[in-house]
Amino acid sequence: MGETGFDEFGRVVTLGAEFQYAFDLGEEWVHRCVVGDRKIDPLDEFGVVPDKPLPYRGWGSIPDQYGRNWDGDDGESPMPQRPQALHAMQTRQ
Repeated sequence: MGETGFDEFGRVVTLGAEFQYAFDLGEEWVHRCVVGDRKIDPLDEFGVVPDKPLPYRGWGSIPDQYGRNWDGDDGESPMPQRPQALHAMQTRQ
């Protein structure tokens, strides 16, 4: 979906809708997606305002399609230290 496709996506998919999203057609990673049944204020809920649709609830982790473990992973460099500050979507448990 191109960058402008997100605008069209928002007009087509309604609250409570379910759809499948196929990522990497060669590997056939198919995801079941459910649109929330009510609108939320992302700033109140997560502390950020995304510029495109954003998954905010689910289970498991999303693997990187190339096997990378962090941004810039070249397969040889040591893993960087964990950031002290949490991402706006995370909470400590």
